[in-house]
Amino acid sequence: MEETFVGKEAASPGVEVASGPERGPSFSEELEVTARTDFEFVLASTSPQRCRLLSLILDNFLPEPVFVEEGHDVLANARLKAQAAQQQHPDSVIIAADTLVMLGGLTFGKPTDLVEARWMLSMLSGERHTVRTGLAVLVGEREEVRVEETVVQFRQFGRSTIDAYLATGEWVDKAGAYAIQGEGGLLVSRLEGDYYNVIGLPMVPLGEVFARLGVVPGF
Repeated sequence: MEETFVGKEAASPGVEVASGPERGPSFSEELEVTARTDFEFVLASTSPQRCRLLSLILDNFLPEPVFVEEGHDVLANARLKAQAAQQQHPDSVIIAADTLVMLGGLTFGKPTDLVEARWMLSMLSGERHTVRTGLAVLVGEREEVRVEETVVQFRQFGRSTIDAYLATGEWVDKAGAYAIQGEGGLLVSRLEGDYYNVIGLPMVPLGEVFARLGVVPGF
């Protein structure tokens, strides 16, 4: 059975919720007169990180696992994911993203094992690298795409730090073998650009894409 990801918790039964002063229509309510709100949103991913981020702006959506042949072009990868999900949900708003880490001429995806994760972190130690995310949103035959880049500076660290971080298990299923939103944030000394992009879903570009497509939410 498919599960819809719910981003906001309802009040528990028997719990009285205090009401505030009367308010005017919210931004989303105002937008309803000119934009459609009856879409089913599908995220072409089951990534916990992307699900958590998307839940900040959508009350509910369906995480859909997709399996495509990925290359080193994040935008091409995101478009392939979106198209694969749209085949299963042709009447939905499809959201897809793909993230890679770039260091010089090297491209780091998700490490396949502990040995590769250790190598990635040793290469990134003390270096500036770029986190690039491709974003694709499909509504029927309409498509909006973006590519977002964030520059991350790692502090200098050695084998003991790498081993300690690898022991946390955060490196699994993470581009570049680290999670900036967790203990991997301790490896970072400086960041230039969109923090959410490093996690895997650039929020400002996503809001811009929603606005251009006329779906809610979006600014």
